[in-house]
Amino acid sequence: MLVRDHLHDQNLPLPNIPLNEESRAYSLSWGSSGFEDPASFSNLPSRDHAIYLLNGVQFHVGSLYHLYEERQFMDLFHAFYDSPVEAGTKNKIWYIQFLALLALAKAISIQPASGATALPGSEFFLRAIKMLPDPSYLISDALTAVEALCSIALYLQCADQRNAAYIYVGSNTIDVLLQIHH
Repeated sequence: MLVRDHLHDQNLPLPNIPLNEESRAYSLSWGSSGFEDPASFSNLPSRDHAIYLLNGVQFHVGSLYHLYEERQFMDLFHAFYDSPVEAGTKNKIWYIQFLALLALAKAISIQPASGATALPGSEFFLRAIKMLPDPSYLISDALTAVEALCSIALYLQCADQRNAAYIYVGSNTIDVLLQIHH
């Protein structure tokens, strides 16, 4: 659009530039919610199904991207499935990362139905993004925060939200890194 406006201001012929309108494939809209809502920890896959989904992410994406430290992540995973509310509330950034990974796993492993308006995994993604705290809190577990933001960005890419993906992975990661150095 900027190029088109500039050419128009210069009285130059306008080329036929196709516009890639973002967010046309799937609709995503979120507000914010906290960890206080008990529903935040409900409607999750069983432990075995969650492991299956996480293994799918590792298989499809793990060779290209480092999305989590497996040993540490799985220790928290098992603690979470033993006591969801306690572990999820105590490890908020990890829980957001977990939801983002579940969303990504579904997005890359489940074919959307014809005419679907929601990408598979959107229920987990929206819960994760609604719980995402401000960057000043993310410093409390910076590595997990960066990993979670990368998972969020990959999901947004799958959902045809490229600009939002760049914003999440760029500005939020920069905020976390800046706070580490101060």
